[in-house]
Amino acid sequence: MLHLVTILQRQVEPRKLGKVAPGPVDVELSRTTVVHPDVVFVATANLHRIGKHIVCPPDLTVEHLSPSNPGNDLKRKMHL
Repeated sequence: MLHLVTILQRQVEPRKLGKVAPGPVDVELSRTTVVHPDVVFVATANLHRIGKHIVCPPDLTVEHLSPSNPGNDLKRKMHL
């Protein structure tokens, strides 16, 4: 994942396109639903979504499939 974060940051930061953050980072989808993606990107126009955590879906979310719990990643998180 670190390699992917580095690649994204090299594209995003010099162009001031937004912020890339490696996980875990709290993403609040609702008052009762918080997920922790592996990598997130928030575009400059949406940086107001970032405070103590990210409120609303990021512009890009990357989730590494966990071999021990693929159902959670493929079903629950994808649905959210």
